[in-house]
Amino acid sequence: MKFYLQLIIIIFLISFIFINYFPTVNYIEKDPETHFYDTANFIVSHENYLSKIVIVNGVITDVVLGSPYISVVLDSTLHFSFETSKIQATLGISDTLLVKARFEGFDDIFEQYIFTDCTVVK
Repeated sequence: MKFYLQLIIIIFLISFIFINYFPTVNYIEKDPETHFYDTANFIVSHENYLSKIVIVNGVITDVVLGSPYISVVLDSTLHFSFETSKIQATLGISDTLLVKARFEGFDDIFEQYIFTDCTVVK
């Protein structure tokens, strides 16, 4: 019984150290790696920006409203997820949009580029 109590205390202390010294990253506040003025430039060099913050400019081809997220597709290939509570702009099809986001990767099944932690740049 004494061993289990010591083990629980050690696990608690290690967890406390990790939480305080390795906080989560706020990707919205980070500076972007680069700015792409169109989606074609991003598609050519997307391997270099995996899990990095980028700014991409494109034309909205699809908007899917769902609680608590809004999915926006730029130029039929780049998929962005916005939190409904954090987006102020009205998004319409064929509008030009400048988005700051973290690139998650390419989905081979659906053949789309996935982004998270997205925000509209004014």
